[in-house]
Amino acid sequence: MSSPRSASRPRALTRRRFLAASAAAGAAAVLPGCGGSGGGGGGRVVIVGAGLAGLVAAYELERDGIEVVLLEARTRPGGRVQTARNAFYGEQSAELGGEYVDTKHRALLGYVRRLGLDRDNLRGLGGNLEGLVYAGGKARRYREVVTPEVQAEIDRFDARVGFLAAPLDARDPVARGAGLDRRSAADLIEELNLQGEARALVERRLRDDYTVAADRLSLLFLAARAKLYARTPPSGLDAFRIDGGNERLVGALIDEIDVKVDFDAPVTSIARRPDGVTVSIDGVREVKAEYCILTAPLPLVSEIDFRPALPRALAEAAAELQYGAATKTPLQYKRRFWVREGLDGDALTDLPIGTTWEASSAQAGQPGILMSYASGDEGRRLGRLPEGERLAAAAAQIERVFPEAERRIESGSTAAWADERWSRGSYAAYAPGQVQRFWRTLRRPVGDRIYLAGEHCDAYTGYMEGAVRSGRRAARVISRRAR
Repeated sequence: MSSPRSASRPRALTRRRFLAASAAAGAAAVLPGCGGSGGGGGGRVVIVGAGLAGLVAAYELERDGIEVVLLEARTRPGGRVQTARNAFYGEQSAELGGEYVDTKHRALLGYVRRLGLDRDNLRGLGGNLEGLVYAGGKARRYREVVTPEVQAEIDRFDARVGFLAAPLDARDPVARGAGLDRRSAADLIEELNLQGEARALVERRLRDDYTVAADRLSLLFLAARAKLYARTPPSGLDAFRIDGGNERLVGALIDEIDVKVDFDAPVTSIARRPDGVTVSIDGVREVKAEYCILTAPLPLVSEIDFRPALPRALAEAAAELQYGAATKTPLQYKRRFWVREGLDGDALTDLPIGTTWEASSAQAGQPGILMSYASGDEGRRLGRLPEGERLAAAAAQIERVFPEAERRIESGSTAAWADERWSRGSYAAYAPGQVQRFWRTLRRPVGDRIYLAGEHCDAYTGYMEGAVRSGRRAARVISRRAR
């Protein structure tokens, strides 16, 4: 993927960050059984989860005149899309969850246009500003680290991944991928004998992109993702945030649908009947409908009591599919001091905070926000700290990378997705062997009554785009059946 900056950034250092990642497949449950929407005679659909997948499904079903009941376990909509606003001065904001959108994300951008939202194009912002690499107690500019020799080694890794990706179908990589799925991304790093800075940068990029270490990432999954982006122009892709925060898309979808989201209502059981489903909330309330769209992250699906039980393959996927860990901690400073030093705020570090970037680019005002993004085991450990300690740790470590940060901090916010009750992880990241076992299973309905949606059900796994596409797809299938 291309950096939100421009092609001038060395390709070795590009990353998804929690890019669109954190896709927002909604939470695990939700709401009372009364109240619906639409009114066309196409039956009733209960949607479990009011993240992007659930909201898009509700939007599309209502357009087709189908009644919707929308349940959400949290007390807010959006799932893993969450914009921090109240923590910062000057109307600035930062994304605690899914953040970046790129030009490949056509479905999501289509809803942005349809709903009249603006987007901030981040391409080229910062001009000739540079990023840092911080390792061994020393901060160096990117260009000092990514020498032509280092870049050539990283290009060799990327070229090999591209070669492995060439015969694959990115939307169904199973058929030609058995051999690759038995291997990890770390196996390829070893095969190519990457060393030194090149190895460290590739491993850091993979951990940031997928929120797991390279030895826990299926090489087939990595190659399938590369195939999705195989036709990216040499100049790279444009990258966007939604103007005013990504939660504006959540709010716009809520405004467009008639159904009232039922919050604070975790689903505890789902029973299939010959003519529909019965969804139980908290074991007390029930919703009956002809169909169910289940958008909860899989760790939460595994907690639901299904009657009859889920097919064995799907039950195993829900219990075993790997989710990564990401902890985001945006900190606001009185001035964007990094700009005075010719820096853009990006830093790859060997510290527990992981990676940083400016979260307030394209936002007005003198203050600026640096994002700390800890992924993989680093993110899991940092996320287990109490919030106050986590904020203090992030601030102290940012000061090691950017000494000018000392005593300039204004405020901060933080989110640890692996420890968040209704997420239990950042997003799906297939471990070796899991693409062959689970990819197709997650794209099949349960009988003809329960349909899965969420970033884990789409080729754009880990992106908001994947959540949007999967929700739209499930809605369209049900609309056809209900006619």
